[in-house]
Formats: sequence, structure tokens, C-alpha cells
Amino acid sequence: MGAERAVVAFEPSHSAFILVPASGARTDIEYLTVGPNPGWEIAKPLPAGFEWRNERKLYLTQIDAGSGVAADIETIVRDSAAHPADTYWFQGVGWLNPADVAARDGKTFRSFCSPHPL
Repeated sequence: MGAERAVVAFEPSHSAFILVPASGARTDIEYLTVGPNPGWEIAKPLPAGFEWRNERKLYLTQIDAGSGVAADIETIVRDSAAHPADTYWFQGVGWLNPADVAARDGKTFRSFCSPHPL
């Protein structure tokens, strides 16, 4: 299925950036980072000087799919150094690596880009 664009928004500043597939065709979102995201281009950048670590919440939305998730940034900033680089924060679930996500997605939680209903 894939996404046509993704919006990453922050509160309390209400700043956001928009990503679109570099190919122009729908693209699956496996993960997103603060840095480069291969296969995606920035259609709308964050404001100059933006510092995401000063925000409280992050919202990730697939506009065309109408789905989205939120995360508390404080937890990500505080705890990310204690976890391997391939491990990501899932709000309400915890820190998971790709194998954890594959094993649990659609069973005990639904990831943002999951094709599996709960």
C-alpha cells in the first residue's frame, strides 16, 4: 500500500515537516529518523534553528492513510542512549528492535505502518 506523504509535527511549537516519496510513488514507511530518511524527500522543512529536543510531543501522520501516532519526546531524549541504534521507542509499548516489532506487530500492538489490524 505505502504512503503518499508523511507529516512529522511537534508540540508545543506546532512546527512540522512533510516528507514525500523520492520516487513519486507510494512508499512504505519502515522507520523515520531525525536525520536523512532514504527513499523520502522533504517537501516542507522545519524552520531554521528548530531543535526537536526542546519539544514535548511528536506526531507522525500518514495523511493519505488517515493514521497517526504520538510520542513523548522527553522519553526519547532521556533514554535513547541506553538502547542500541536499531531500537526505537513505541509509545505505550516500549523500546523495540526490528525483530521485536515483527514478532509483536498485529498481536500485542499495531505499529504505525502495520498492514495488520488488531
